[in-house]
Amino acid sequence: MRPVVLASLPCASVLPLTSSSTVLVCPSYPIGIPTMYAVMLFPKRHILSKAPSDRTQEEIDAVAHLSFLAASYRPEFFFFEVVECFRKLLLSAALIFITPGSATQGLFALIMSQGSARLYVGCKQFPDPSDNRLGELAQWQLVFIFLAALMLQMDLSSNVTHYDEVIFDYTITAILFIGPAISFLEPLMPMICGKKLDDVDLNIDHAAMKVVRQVANSRQRAKAVETSAVEVSDVEAAAESTHGHTYDHMKDPSPLMRRKLADNSSRSGSENTRSAGADDGGMAV
Repeated sequence: MRPVVLASLPCASVLPLTSSSTVLVCPSYPIGIPTMYAVMLFPKRHILSKAPSDRTQEEIDAVAHLSFLAASYRPEFFFFEVVECFRKLLLSAALIFITPGSATQGLFALIMSQGSARLYVGCKQFPDPSDNRLGELAQWQLVFIFLAALMLQMDLSSNVTHYDEVIFDYTITAILFIGPAISFLEPLMPMICGKKLDDVDLNIDHAAMKVVRQVANSRQRAKAVETSAVEVSDVEAAAESTHGHTYDHMKDPSPLMRRKLADNSSRSGSENTRSAGADDGGMAV
């Protein structure tokens, strides 16, 4: 078998190509990947925002290729993978634009980690509560680690004794390992305090049923009051219509009433004439 001889290229001819490709790839990866995720997710947001149990088979098939991006999060946070990409960039690659090893870099990292912790605490984007607790704990680990790095960068060891250094080292070690410890103990928690958790669930269910019954009773009372108000308004309307009809009869009397009124007026007119004649006769006498 004959050996294969590879032609060697001078390094000078490869360097320009490598430099240009690096300049193109470096910005496109951190910006292009989250942008591509967003372009894939948001056109299907009307399906991804639904609970998996509420989706039809056609909708499930339409978003099956996006499960690696959205299945790990609650339906209302289907886009969180895009947020996660930018969060990781701010906590890692963005720090290189600040002077390495300076206190400003440590302070910026501390602020970013605090914002990340607040994001996890406020969103609770994972369906499993244990995942949310573990995620929040990991973010607080970052906060304390960056705080320790800031303290080391500022060189606050002027009045530090050996005892303080030991406490500092053990504290940082405990912070680093508390996350894996909690994740290891999380499956054992129902077995450790299972009875207490069951009692709490029962109490919550009882309280929820009591609230539901109270709401139902209040709705029935409100409906009864509304029905009574409608009946009262109907009675008042009927009374008003009756009074209006009587007033109309008084204002526009029937022909029989008009004849009676005419007879009464004629009688009163004749009586007035007679009395006036009697008065004239008395005066003449």
